[in-house]
Amino acid sequence: MEIITAKGNRIWVRTMGEAVRDATGTVVEVRGAFQDISKRKQMEAELRCAHQEMTQLMETLPSFLISLDKAGRVVRWNREAGRLFGLEGAAVRGRPLAACNVSWKWPAVEQALCQALEDGEPVRLDDQPFTHLDGTPGYLGMTISN
Repeated sequence: MEIITAKGNRIWVRTMGEAVRDATGTVVEVRGAFQDISKRKQMEAELRCAHQEMTQLMETLPSFLISLDKAGRVVRWNREAGRLFGLEGAAVRGRPLAACNVSWKWPAVEQALCQALEDGEPVRLDDQPFTHLDGTPGYLGMTISN
């Protein structure tokens, strides 16, 4: 909780305490301690801000960005991926990428995914055929990393 110190400073504290009771069970005093956690609260706020900035940046990239967890499920799908593949992020998050009906040449992408996971190094795929939403063919360049 946030408190104001005797000097008028606002600080965040963690409280720990217990009630002391008399023979009849009435609380006669409270013993405890405060721990100043202001720095931790500040760091948490900075981390939230950095996360929001990163999310906003990834959403506005002019390149598609898809992130997967170790099981191959989509955890991030930016606006450009939605535009290219016609699927909103909310519709694909948590689903295996292979189940998202992305119209590219899967063997090359799957091989690059496996190689990036095994080697721990990014794998670049250029000129990968895919089909636009309107049915016209196109090509994608992508870097796959773990």
